[in-house]
Amino acid sequence: MAHKTGSSEGSGQDRRTNGRSVLRRAAESLAAPREPADRRAILIALGIGLVIAALIFARALLTADGYLSPDSMNYLALAANLDRGLGFTVQNEGFFPAHFERFAIWPVGYPLGISLAARLSGLSPFLAAKVLGALMALACTGMVARAGGRTGWVLALPFAFAAALEIFSYSWSEVPFIFFLVCAALLLARIIGERQANTPPRALFLALCSLGLFLSRYVGAFAVALPGLAALIGAIRRDRRAVLVNAALFLASAGFIALYLRSNAAATGYATGMPRIPALDTPWHRLQTLLTALGDAAILPVGGVWDKLPDFAPRLFTSPAGWLALAQLAAFVWLGAIIARRHPRPLRGMRVDGLALSFLTVGTAYLGAIIALRWTNEFDPYNFRLLGPGTLLVTIGLLRAALVSWPGATRQIALLAATAAACSCLVAVWPLLTRPISRYSATVRAVRQHYRAVPGGAIVVFGSDHLHYLRPDLYLAEPLCEPWFDERESWSRFMAEIDHRRPIFVDMTGHALSTGGCLPSVPAALEGRKPGELFRLP
Repeated sequence: MAHKTGSSEGSGQDRRTNGRSVLRRAAESLAAPREPADRRAILIALGIGLVIAALIFARALLTADGYLSPDSMNYLALAANLDRGLGFTVQNEGFFPAHFERFAIWPVGYPLGISLAARLSGLSPFLAAKVLGALMALACTGMVARAGGRTGWVLALPFAFAAALEIFSYSWSEVPFIFFLVCAALLLARIIGERQANTPPRALFLALCSLGLFLSRYVGAFAVALPGLAALIGAIRRDRRAVLVNAALFLASAGFIALYLRSNAAATGYATGMPRIPALDTPWHRLQTLLTALGDAAILPVGGVWDKLPDFAPRLFTSPAGWLALAQLAAFVWLGAIIARRHPRPLRGMRVDGLALSFLTVGTAYLGAIIALRWTNEFDPYNFRLLGPGTLLVTIGLLRAALVSWPGATRQIALLAATAAACSCLVAVWPLLTRPISRYSATVRAVRQHYRAVPGGAIVVFGSDHLHYLRPDLYLAEPLCEPWFDERESWSRFMAEIDHRRPIFVDMTGHALSTGGCLPSVPAALEGRKPGELFRLP
């Protein structure tokens, strides 16, 4: 019995010793000196950024819609109105009285950035938005490479993965949002890894990043916790100055956000410019879309190949995209097998340094915030756009942890990431090489020609979304129809709400040709009109 007891005590002591050694290794990893910047890694990363920039411009100029979504066009509309000296306002939807209203459904940060870029460069808001996206992609790849040392260029590869490429190609507010997330993660890494790095200038930059995140997207309000986290780190290290400075900046940032939302509420009646209703879909459906979106935003799905595999399977062996998908899968299996053979117990030697921890922390915090927000509120379903900023940072954090933990597999890890990036870029450029080119400039000419006779201040029903920024002097209106709205209205009710003091035109292109989700009175009112016709109501 004595022998048994002694053995138990000994094993318990060994476990405690091993536990302390694990904690000690973790602390040493976090406090390890920062790797010096490697010029070669930075140049490679900037090359990756240039490839992303080239894809942004190619997609923008060689596609009919210019890689713009309805949200993108609203951002460009505010940028155009800022250039016209109209302040942070956009036209309402033509309802009586037709007027300019506060831009509050989205924060003003991204449109303001587009407007400033347009003024400085002399470009149109459309091109200024694309230039801004390209510059931010270059900045992100260069910054992470500089922080990552000799293997820093590997950390730049996730910006060329499928989800990130789509986000940077569109003129979405997620572009500056990702930029500020990366800046915040890098600042946090310095504060975590260097005891003397929690200085007032860095604290100020961290607070500005948190405000930049909020002014890009309302969900960015979660980032107000970053100065609070820096204050907590200062408290743990007994750095009184860091605690006071970061706590003051935390309160100032929170106060700014509260005042901004209160101002929105005073102008529009809602803190975020519109009523936010509870989620309408079932929890099971939300879980399904969440899991699908996480898969879409991961490395394997390149350009929607793998997430649509059941429909794509018959052409898997007969099309170039199918060959690409199979080649990528084979490369992943081969490289994964090499890494597994060299590190049969990968978690045993796992190390997470300050750089990896900061990216994992910021990325996970964002994912938690956006998942909770969508779980409780009705807006866009979970997709790569919502989750992409978080999964991008988590991917960078995991790559960094793998590079630090398994130095013997650096080449295989780099090849793994490079394979995903190369396949994603090839899938992105493939339609531009194989399909007839529809230039964005042709769309602009067609829109301007089609509406040339419409006077400024008129209301256009079912007008092109491009009018938001190409003709910001017009009011765009249409009746409530599914699936764009959760309710439907009759044509008579819609017309009763329109400001009839202004000229009213109806455009028989675009939405007017897809009124299946409207009440029957809407297509009935348009019966007898020719497709493509633009007519004025009496």
